[in-house]
Amino acid sequence: MGNTRTISALKRIIQKFSPELVFLSETKVKGVIAKSAKKRLGFENGFSVDCSGKSGGLILLWNSDCKVSLLSHSKGHIDVRVERDGEPTWRFSGFYGCLNQINKRDSWELLRRLRSVDDFSWLCGGDFNEILRVKEKSGGSNKSILGICQFREVIDDCNLVDLGFEGPKMTWNNRRDGDNNVQERIDRMLADTAWIDLFPGARVQHLGYNSSDHRPLLLSFADGFQGARKTNRKPFKFEHFWLKEEECSKVIREAWNLLEVPHSLGDLERKLMFCAGKLSFWSLAKFGSLRKRIEEKQKEVEELLSRAQIKGTMSLTQRPWMLRYLLLVVPKYPKEGVGVDCYADLGDVVQQKFN
Repeated sequence: MGNTRTISALKRIIQKFSPELVFLSETKVKGVIAKSAKKRLGFENGFSVDCSGKSGGLILLWNSDCKVSLLSHSKGHIDVRVERDGEPTWRFSGFYGCLNQINKRDSWELLRRLRSVDDFSWLCGGDFNEILRVKEKSGGSNKSILGICQFREVIDDCNLVDLGFEGPKMTWNNRRDGDNNVQERIDRMLADTAWIDLFPGARVQHLGYNSSDHRPLLLSFADGFQGARKTNRKPFKFEHFWLKEEECSKVIREAWNLLEVPHSLGDLERKLMFCAGKLSFWSLAKFGSLRKRIEEKQKEVEELLSRAQIKGTMSLTQRPWMLRYLLLVVPKYPKEGVGVDCYADLGDVVQQKFN
């Protein structure tokens, strides 16, 4: 999660779906980098568990539309209570299961302890690093039947139900070619019957692969819980990579000089809005829709991954290079994000261009 490509991919998902809660596992970051995630991804609140060496690490982010109270945490979980106006309090446990088969028993014991914390309705989701059925793995060596049985047993002991999914089945892909390709459904959302009764319209979507070898999981509520921050009007966004183009200065200067000198804040706002419109039109004409191009390349990568086990049809080290380029070129300036969301920042750019 420490690299620009990963942050860019996460930002695009967050901008598209506007989730109120985000749980990230295997972040491989700690300290200041982990704590800065909430700012970099546009959230007001967050809690992180540092990675250990080059593995592990958890982050939970949330906005002000819900009140989140931390109950406990470890290298394998973050457990919180969630409160929203007009709803009963419920619990969410972001979970990361041990990868090593020998240590999986510790993960399942942790899950059992989390079950016994209180009587609130409970949602538990994340990367469990285990499958529930033989059919949830494709390619590679056979999965341990004992491991599958132990996972099913702990889910039964905790009275949890798999919420199912929409979209492709497998959530993890090792991104290798032909006979070496392995895919598994190891990420999932589980809930007890009390939580399901509370949110009967909840649904889980398996989204497309981005910079990770795991698919993001999107949990949507019938009342639009995941999308509370969405607005009808698309805000203007000044893209800092525009500054690399010589034409940018000309567009700003010409647009600024077309209207009279502002005599009030209202006049200034109108000039900024006019300048923003000209920049947006110029960008669309010069670059096209970058988001659309990125989505097209994502679809190509998705198709490649779906056919990964057909020998010779995919080379992940060569084919998706354009997607990686598109993910890198947009957020290069500044490091914190893709662009800036307000006319004040455009005003700063205008001032710099004329000085």
